[in-house]
Amino acid sequence: VHEFSYNLGFRRDNVATDSGDYHRLSFLARHRYGVTDRLTVGGRLEGDTDLVSGGGSLTARIPIGEIELAVAGSRKGDDNGGAASLGYTYVGRPVSLGGVVRVQSDHYATLSLPAWADRANLEAQAFVGVQMGPRANVTAQYAYAGFRDRGVEERVALLASIRLTDRANLFLNGAHSRSRLLGETNEGFAGISYFLGAATTATASWEQHGRRGQDGFGTVEVQKSLPVGSGFGYRVRGTAGEDVQQGLATAQYQGPWGRYEAGYENTNGHDVITASVAGGLMAIGGSVFATRPVYDSFGLIRVPGLAGVRGYVNNQEIGVTDARGDLPVPNLLAYYGNRIAIADTDVPLTHSVGAIERTVSPGLRGGALIAFPVQRVQSLSGRVVIERAGATHVPAYGDLRVEAGGAPLGSPIGRDREVYLQNLPPG
Repeated sequence: VHEFSYNLGFRRDNVATDSGDYHRLSFLARHRYGVTDRLTVGGRLEGDTDLVSGGGSLTARIPIGEIELAVAGSRKGDDNGGAASLGYTYVGRPVSLGGVVRVQSDHYATLSLPAWADRANLEAQAFVGVQMGPRANVTAQYAYAGFRDRGVEERVALLASIRLTDRANLFLNGAHSRSRLLGETNEGFAGISYFLGAATTATASWEQHGRRGQDGFGTVEVQKSLPVGSGFGYRVRGTAGEDVQQGLATAQYQGPWGRYEAGYENTNGHDVITASVAGGLMAIGGSVFATRPVYDSFGLIRVPGLAGVRGYVNNQEIGVTDARGDLPVPNLLAYYGNRIAIADTDVPLTHSVGAIERTVSPGLRGGALIAFPVQRVQSLSGRVVIERAGATHVPAYGDLRVEAGGAPLGSPIGRDREVYLQNLPPG
């Protein structure tokens, strides 16, 4: 129902060139609220000591598609500004279509858009996509932007994707652009990807661009994605063309306590070597865990007292529980249902487990404690006889009941007086 983010801190400037360039104290907030299944409203407010900018939005589902309206205003020093947008989207088969129109005044400002910066006073985008059978999709796009300073820019593009086999896909893109600065330019792209298995994909492509479409380069790449849990990944890419010669190799590993990466890149004879280590700390369930970076939401799988139980997120193994039965999960999706499960085959036969799967939906930067109740099974078996007035009676086919801490336990009595009880407390 709610999606929100409230932030207060010092804005960092010159991100690409300066590590410690923090200046004005800034505030940034957004909040969306689902009024009904068909209507969502929202608001945004941001500012610093010299800027205030904010506005509202409305998203509504209509009989065919969805519309979104947003309006905003700003004041930066002595400059006032305004902006608005109206969008429409319909996603279906075999046709999907949509578009958006945005307007901004000459001095409309946000924390990321200074009042002095060039911007599109009028911007329009539209697309139409058609699914042509079970294996092909074609999409046509058009974009128009009328900038305050650099004038009008337009772009028309046609994109196609064709599924050749269960493992191979072909991509074809073409575009024509026109602007006052660059004149008319053409772009073309053709590529094929092939799934090699084990999360590994190979791609080969050729891209053509330039005013007459004369500049081009080819790229070959093989990439293995990192698993959800611990494991290795890599990326190897080579690019060759008239103006560029580039080679790149990257190796990655993520374990329970961090993510590690090393890379080498050579572009036109210039070498760049990089290395990075990233990690995080999670405080949840009364404990603190060193883990991989947390970019969205997180959780803790808890199987009390049982070590070595495998945990899964959306059917992907992420690790095993520690000696206390805990397994931190640093990669849950906020506001979406995450299927969390454990491998019941890892639970000893001496224990019973009440559930092996749960669905959780934590908030942004929020944590979820996912406990799977387990209980050690302790059995007591024996035979029952009743002595009454010196005589022994056999209570065959009766019923034995035991009151233990207010919870009744019971067992039927067999033909030979045998009974079987589980999990009797001490005494």
